[in-house]
Amino acid sequence: MHSAQWVPGTEVAGRRVAVVGTGASAFQLVPAIAPEASHVTVFQRSPVWMFPNTHYHEGVSAAHQWVLVSTAHPAKFREIVEPLVGRVEVPENLRRLYDLPSSFREIEPTLAALRAAT
Repeated sequence: MHSAQWVPGTEVAGRRVAVVGTGASAFQLVPAIAPEASHVTVFQRSPVWMFPNTHYHEGVSAAHQWVLVSTAHPAKFREIVEPLVGRVEVPENLRRLYDLPSSFREIEPTLAALRAAT
């Protein structure tokens, strides 16, 4: 079956599994099934440029989600966020207007990196 149509409850314990491809789906699938399967064979055309992310399954705070979504565009970052860098509390009117987190204390390192990149 294709990983996009994975049927919940599919049993791989003790089975031999072949995975075709090494893209993002395989990168998530193989480590999840390897401990249960008796054998996993991966077929790849060319190597991918990925590395393990030990934090992959950790939650992302609301403040960090806001940074990732709202500051993807450099002009929006300069207009909205840059003036707030260095402040601890975000003014209520800006929080409502731009759906900002109440404090940038938690995301200050991320904001500084974004400012440097724009």
